[in-house]
Amino acid sequence: MAPPPPFSSYKTFILHETRFTLGDTVMIKSPHAQGGRGTAPDFIAAIERIHTNKDGEVFVDGRWYYRPEETAEGRKPWHGTDELIDSDHVDAFHVRCVNAMCAVLPLKKFEELGGQCAKDDNGNTLPTFFCRSKYLKSKKRLEKPLETYCACKQPQNPDMLLVSCDSCDQWYHGKCVKVSRADAEKQKKWKCPVCLGKWSKRPDRNAPPPCWPWDTPRPTSGTTKASPSPARARKGGAASGRPKKRVKSAAGK
Repeated sequence: MAPPPPFSSYKTFILHETRFTLGDTVMIKSPHAQGGRGTAPDFIAAIERIHTNKDGEVFVDGRWYYRPEETAEGRKPWHGTDELIDSDHVDAFHVRCVNAMCAVLPLKKFEELGGQCAKDDNGNTLPTFFCRSKYLKSKKRLEKPLETYCACKQPQNPDMLLVSCDSCDQWYHGKCVKVSRADAEKQKKWKCPVCLGKWSKRPDRNAPPPCWPWDTPRPTSGTTKASPSPARARKGGAASGRPKKRVKSAAGK
């Protein structure tokens, strides 16, 4: 078969009997997993362009999804096991670097799967991830902060419980209020520590919150300033807005 003409663009290509199309998310072979140097996970990218070079070899421009630990901010306690972060980072790589198809879903659609994996058009199971934020490579930060909850003002970890107070409608991390999923589901009504009078409605700004942020040690005195957290709740987007259910968490895989 004659090679494709140079400097041409395409909408699709076939590799290993699988058709890949613009917009698909794919798993890219990690160089650290080759040559017997370990089992590093594949990289993940969205196909933005399919084209040939001067020799007619097919290349793909892919927009990278970062794993949280690959960003300058690192993995935080609110990052889920299957969480990826979209980015503005685009690279070109040879089509033979493509390993397989995968699915990267908005958080809401990921949760609707109930712990199941997404499937392709032929009914084959795909490695499935979710994304709710975007990383700016040059600025080394997220485009927008995630929405925060609870007295600790930390985002939701989709793998963990988030429970709503039936009195004030505020959302709390189950870990912070010491409520398990079983406890929350068997209670007809649940009131948060603020509504029960256990936590102050207007805490001292110089004192740590009653539930200390998960990724910092609790101080021995109340003289420490409020802990670092995103300055503003993010308005709009896949992960924002009040969840409809009183008990919220992604089902484990």
